[in-house]
Amino acid sequence: MFKAPKLSLSLKLPLVMVALTATFLVTVSFLVYRMAEQNIRQNVYFSHETAANAGQQALTSLIDSVRRDLVMNADQPTTFRAISNFDRVFKMIEEEPVGFLTRNYITDNPNSEDQRAELVDPGDGSYYSQAHSNYHPTFLRSLRLNGYRDIYLLNTEGRLLYSVNKRDDFAQDFSSGPNADTGLGQAYHAALQTAPGEISTSDFAAYDMTGGAPGAFLAIQVLSKKKAVVGVLAVQLSSARVVSTVAANLEDGDHQNVFLVSEDGLARSPSIIDGLFNVSDPLPTADHINAAQARQDALFETVTATNGQDAIALVKPL
Repeated sequence: MFKAPKLSLSLKLPLVMVALTATFLVTVSFLVYRMAEQNIRQNVYFSHETAANAGQQALTSLIDSVRRDLVMNADQPTTFRAISNFDRVFKMIEEEPVGFLTRNYITDNPNSEDQRAELVDPGDGSYYSQAHSNYHPTFLRSLRLNGYRDIYLLNTEGRLLYSVNKRDDFAQDFSSGPNADTGLGQAYHAALQTAPGEISTSDFAAYDMTGGAPGAFLAIQVLSKKKAVVGVLAVQLSSARVVSTVAANLEDGDHQNVFLVSEDGLARSPSIIDGLFNVSDPLPTADHINAAQARQDALFETVTATNGQDAIALVKPL
């Protein structure tokens, strides 16, 4: 029978020390690893939360500036006079007015579709074009300064008397029918029902009358000196402007996404990662989407993103 030799105390002590040292090093290494991992996670969370907060504040600031601009411009005598004059000269057009305006400002416009606003006077000699020459430069300047997709003037009968960019909605009737159900139509009708000085909105959605490009509309009543409602001033804010605003502080690359979610679970801005979803597309059922619908301020360490990958998700209500 084989019997293992006994180790002397002089050999046992070094072995015990080696074993204790190895155990200590392994333990310390594990703790350092865990601390480093936690520190990295905290830095990632902090970085993403900083970007999300910056986007939230930037978008809130943008909407607030649009609201202030609408209130200020609705109170300007120029806006009241523009609606009143356009309404008067529209009704003075001798031939069918929609066809007349469409021909002069769209069909025969010498500029490309995205440059129609460059036409100030088509030279037809009409009273409408004289009014257009007077007011168009002012509204064009406002559009460019504020980054709007378009600016609109409608009378109380629902006629779109003027727009800066002269797209297919120009001169159309928004009082009833399909046009009334569009984002512009909804904002217009809501504005007529609100108190003076209050702003009505329609959420971000595709707007088929301008090729389906998504955007949101904000509208406000325009009053006469006697405080009678003479029409509605409206602007369209493009979803592209919103994306550029909320994504300004994100890192380059395709590993981060930021988008708006409505209470019905639809995307209200397009994915900044190409090919995932667009405005008005339904978003998948997920914890962060549910939190967004409920307007919760939340952090999720792991969720399934819309591209199927695991991700950290931050939700910020607006």
